[in-house]
Amino acid sequence: MIEIDTSPAEGTTFREPIRLTAPGLVLSKVNVLPKGTPSSHVACVEVAPAAFDAVIRECDIGSRSAWRCIERDPLPRKREELLGAFEGVEAAAEFPRPVFTRVLKNRLHSVEKDAVLCEHMIARWNTAEDTGDDGFKVTGDWVWIDDNDVDHVGYDPTSHSDCIQVSRGKHIAISNNRLKNQHPRAGGPSGYTSNACIFIKPTHGEIRTVMVWGNELTGGNFSLYSSAAQGREYDVARDVHVFDNRFHGLWAFGPASLQAFIDERNNRGPDGLLLDLWKEAKAGREAEVRIPREALDPEAFLKGGIIPSRPGRPLV
Repeated sequence: MIEIDTSPAEGTTFREPIRLTAPGLVLSKVNVLPKGTPSSHVACVEVAPAAFDAVIRECDIGSRSAWRCIERDPLPRKREELLGAFEGVEAAAEFPRPVFTRVLKNRLHSVEKDAVLCEHMIARWNTAEDTGDDGFKVTGDWVWIDDNDVDHVGYDPTSHSDCIQVSRGKHIAISNNRLKNQHPRAGGPSGYTSNACIFIKPTHGEIRTVMVWGNELTGGNFSLYSSAAQGREYDVARDVHVFDNRFHGLWAFGPASLQAFIDERNNRGPDGLLLDLWKEAKAGREAEVRIPREALDPEAFLKGGIIPSRPGRPLV
């Protein structure tokens, strides 16, 4: 693996995985296409904790010899550890305010597992395809996944493939994406498995404050699948808002299976008519987990938490 502490020139091609190690690095119009023997748990591009405010844009990233296209290393959870990781950096005074890796307008493809492992990340305008498992996998806080195209996930026949999977995290926004996970039973491509377009399950920890809006969902066993993690400390996701999405069909069983504290409104089915997800859902705990409440405003949600206002550094 090549450690990168200065921004490489546009047009550079790397044939080995790279690791970003310094603040403020920019990968722009770079190719990261490793060759060699497949290596578990190695991403084409790894982002170290100290490489905050990294920008990865308009790159071609992928390889069957890599585990993932992009992986953001987990940030320390405790404030004192976080400050220690950024010792001497002016921005450290802002913590625990989140810092972000920006993943913008990239082609992400052809990896053994997932396209992107997300935490403290803004991912917009990317194409993710031909992955062994998931498209975007969210395992941490402060993530915005917006206006991406995800298709042909799950070429590994043993995978549990989702276009976007959330297994842990708070303050998650999933908006305006085009997610295709057409099930083979509904005419989907052979050689790919299909679980969900969006899958939310607190497998690895608490999930709270998630907004899902403006997405186009096609396929899956269920297009939206929110499952309980039985026997774990956090059994269901909480404070989840699902609205203004379009469900295009081509699923195996139905548009949604819901086991979470979900507020849903103004979602539409293949015919363009309003779709009552709770009525359609196969939800064994519906009476227990459905809590009507006033929906959050998406713009206020983003401005209040996810969109950073860092001097001299625009959002994109």
